[in-house]
Amino acid sequence: MQDIENTLKTHIQNDQAHTFVVIVPTDSARLHRQRELVGYHPNRAVADLRVYTLGSFIQRLYDQVHPAKSYISQGIQNLWLHEIANPQSDNTDVHLYNTFRPNPNISVPDSTLSLIADKINHLKERGETAENIIADNPTKIDLARIYSDYEAKLTNDWIDEHGKHLY
Repeated sequence: MQDIENTLKTHIQNDQAHTFVVIVPTDSARLHRQRELVGYHPNRAVADLRVYTLGSFIQRLYDQVHPAKSYISQGIQNLWLHEIANPQSDNTDVHLYNTFRPNPNISVPDSTLSLIADKINHLKERGETAENIIADNPTKIDLARIYSDYEAKLTNDWIDEHGKHLY
């Protein structure tokens, strides 16, 4: 055990704290161990000293393997709905959502997109999916398609929490 302690002391004195990791059982043990290790340096300042609890070390490893998902913001949601409802004019393979347009040559108004976002958030809060929307008129068909396209954009990189209002 003394050999390990001497090795740690030597690495810290040579400003090589980045070359090892110390794992301790509790947070109080982590703070105590950090104070001990910092005491080995002549200036009592150590850069990149990595002392973790077992739980925090496991969490860091897990985060390396499975990066955290980003929570979607209201701005991103509005941008995506705008991209979905108002596709580029050169893309001929997209649906135009004419039921939400005052005129086929005009893009879907921002106020309408805001109402669509509110409706999607409301449906998500109730746990309903695009497939649950009863498509008995063209407006509901377009809403279901926008909702489906929006969910497809979320994929595995974003979280749009059930019950989280984005307005």
